[in-house]
Amino acid sequence: MKENTGDLKEQMYSWILAEMEQAEAAGLSVSVDGRPYTLAETDKLHQMMEEAYYMKDYVGDRQGRITQIDFDHLEHV
Repeated sequence: MKENTGDLKEQMYSWILAEMEQAEAAGLSVSVDGRPYTLAETDKLHQMMEEAYYMKDYVGDRQGRITQIDFDHLEHV
């Protein structure tokens, strides 16, 4: 059974918020579709998210440490 797109949007939003909480606790920055977001901006994030899938990507430094987490909108799944 296929989920409706409203449910998908809420699942993606909840997942990204949970990941943001963990990232901020670890001192990492988070961006969604190339724009930095913090937990203080969750209302803006919820408004801009499309009903789509997102992919999590880790950004690291030269020593191999994770420094940032990016979420990118996937056009085709």
